[in-house]
Amino acid sequence: MSPLPSFEPRQVLFVVDLDGTLLRSDRRFNPQDLDALQSLRRLGVSTAVATGRSLLAFHKALIAAERETLPLDAVVVSNGAAIFEVAGNDATMPTAWSLVEQHGFDDDQRDHILQRLLETGRNFALHQAVPENHRFHYHRGDEASDFLLRLRLHQDRCQALDWQHLPSAPSQFLMVLPSELAQSFAEDLARSLAPLELSMLRSTSPFDARFTWLELYPPQVDKGQACRRWGARCGRPVLVAVGNDYNDLHMLEAAALGLVVANAAPELRARFESVPSNDEGGVAQAAQSVRELIRKREGIPKG
Repeated sequence: MSPLPSFEPRQVLFVVDLDGTLLRSDRRFNPQDLDALQSLRRLGVSTAVATGRSLLAFHKALIAAERETLPLDAVVVSNGAAIFEVAGNDATMPTAWSLVEQHGFDDDQRDHILQRLLETGRNFALHQAVPENHRFHYHRGDEASDFLLRLRLHQDRCQALDWQHLPSAPSQFLMVLPSELAQSFAEDLARSLAPLELSMLRSTSPFDARFTWLELYPPQVDKGQACRRWGARCGRPVLVAVGNDYNDLHMLEAAALGLVVANAAPELRARFESVPSNDEGGVAQAAQSVRELIRKREGIPKG
């Protein structure tokens, strides 16, 4: 385990990804992981989740996992497009949480990106502003099965793109690409949109691993920047992060200690230290390492 810089527990922000990290493969939480987060909080460490999910999708994940509370102080949603401060650990009432910040495209940026994406001939979705960014407008280009599945699953919250009724301050664009084409396509798209300095984030499709989701955000949006801003806001300069997928990369790079679970993408496992998988208490192991460092620093006996 790499050494952390000298720190006090109340300087530490411990952030975990949700899908594939804190959530097990069966979409439930490991009680061991949640107990470990609570133990960190008792020592004075602040805890947060940083997820690619929208606020509504995060809430639905908790309901599906039959959780009413989580030991968290904040939730970063949509890869950093918004940060919410959690009220009393209550996971069942996100509408009562405090919106700390949110980000979206202005109309000129939106229209410029739309024109470029239409030229690619690919499918894409344009999501509304936070907290309604579970709703989106779509354009059907190529017939990627993963994208069509997404439209079917969310048919009650999506509509075909209409230039006369475009969302204001949209949070993100999302494209679904065959995984073998995603990197080269992203590089070409980044060059063509370079003046906008977009944040482009890749993640493995939760529906079909043969596809990659490519999401476009304003330049100030990624999990790493969001965690740094939240840490600065609450006086937590020492970031410890645990993740598993490509959209966690900025967060892992920003951390004083970045860890990946054993089921992480191979490129991430090659760069960062590993803990057990999301099904084997990886978050608990990461938290235990931080607790041990705190105990050694403060002379607290085990137990």
